[in-house]
Amino acid sequence: MRAHDRPSEPGAERPRPPLHLTAPARPLQHRATLHPAQASALQRVAGNNAVLRTIQRTATLQRAETVAPGDPGYPEKRQRRILGKDQDLTGDNEFFVSQQERDGSYFENPAELTPNLVRAGNVPLRISTARDLAIEDGVNEPKVFFATSTRIGEANAKLKGAVTLVKTSKYLLLTGDRGERKLYQVEPKVQKKGRHGKETQQGLDVRTPQRCNEMAAFVSGAFNPATPGIEKWHIGLARLIDRIDGSSLAADFATAAAAGPDAYLAYGANLSARFQALVQVNPAAVDQALEALGMNEFMPTPNPGDILVTVGYGDAAQEEQRRQNRAAGNDNTFEYHFGTAVASSGGDYVTMENYARRDRDVGLRTGSSGDPLFFFRMYVAAPGADSWHARQVATDGFIGAIVSANLSG
Repeated sequence: MRAHDRPSEPGAERPRPPLHLTAPARPLQHRATLHPAQASALQRVAGNNAVLRTIQRTATLQRAETVAPGDPGYPEKRQRRILGKDQDLTGDNEFFVSQQERDGSYFENPAELTPNLVRAGNVPLRISTARDLAIEDGVNEPKVFFATSTRIGEANAKLKGAVTLVKTSKYLLLTGDRGERKLYQVEPKVQKKGRHGKETQQGLDVRTPQRCNEMAAFVSGAFNPATPGIEKWHIGLARLIDRIDGSSLAADFATAAAAGPDAYLAYGANLSARFQALVQVNPAAVDQALEALGMNEFMPTPNPGDILVTVGYGDAAQEEQRRQNRAAGNDNTFEYHFGTAVASSGGDYVTMENYARRDRDVGLRTGSSGDPLFFFRMYVAAPGADSWHARQVATDGFIGAIVSANLSG
């Protein structure tokens, strides 16, 4: 289940109602095709042309990026040895590790904060176009990913937060027409101050914040991105609308933000209403503006350490309905989600993420630290069902004008 903190005014946040009062959002998962509800949601956000590109790309691109056990080209599992021949791990039934929700919780033991882990010997894999990144592909949340030594080194040179990437001795051996390639299992490592000096955590023992915005700050080293992320939504929408109809909304942002909560909320509601109207009457122009601004499904490949954000706010009527639903305890929406890129290759990239799950037993005890539910995800920086933006929209948790952007760009 996913929930987030929500802003109450510029620069301020307060917790949403407990998660057990909300309906679960669908997990961010790979889909071979867009369901009608997904197509409708994406159409509202990015226009008809974007939907057509998504469906076309989904039909042609996904098969080349995903391999299942038994498929030609499925990699071998190996373990590096200092002396002698590397070990064949064909029989290792715990090679891949992910986590999943069971009975409404991601925690196997809430008291000890242990996650519901899934260990498997063979899983579907997504492999980057350059064959230098790979990750488990499915409904679960992967706890590891795989990368070449070059990609791992490039990533660590750019990551400035609490997390570094560690290459283990296990690897996937890819073979084919382009020769052999070793993709090593990647685990996160965190060094932080403890009672007795520096404390190192690695692999499944890594503990992070659970809230997505605090997690993004933890991984990237940036200050809490919630406020600038919401500002990005306002400024991005204003610039998009200005570009299409010659308005001067972007110039009014600072005035609205300084005028107090009511003016700020009214400014945002107007942006949302105008964007949603433009999507209906001129979707081609919306697509062109989004592409020119590098937003939504047109975000370029992020660098390791870049923070990605999706924000969704409605017009006045939509936000009033959300307020009423929350007061009644039956709201299942959220305003934003953040993730941080930790590795990239061409148009493919991997993020490290977390989000406030509001577990019935753990609550927000691990909201700011000590949470074991981090995970990795691979996205494609191109229109399609596996872009960051499309997969956030597919959660069905956002309303109104939904904008995705690189906060670091």
